Amino acid sequence: MDIVVTIKVRLGPLKRYEVFPIYGDYPVYFNTCYSIELSNYCDVPEWGGQEVEIQLEEDAAFTKEGCHFIDGRQTKLYLIK
Repeated sequence: MDIVVTIKVRLGPLKRYEVFPIYGDYPVYFNTCYSIELSNYCDVPEWGGQEVEIQLEEDAAFTKEGCHFIDGRQTKLYLIK
């Protein structure tokens, strides 16, 4: 079974440097690990409309049984006041 994912990679901090998008198909191989890095920006009205970035990074393993998080996944947010 061939599995191919279409990737869009951005290098460097997105808000600080020029973005270098790379597009294309990349084969996903069994028994490999990947870092899944997600981020989102939104304005928070309660903070005077300040733009806030929320990031999430998890590691996952891809095997013949499927893709799974190596050490579970984050399910709670930690709010620092």
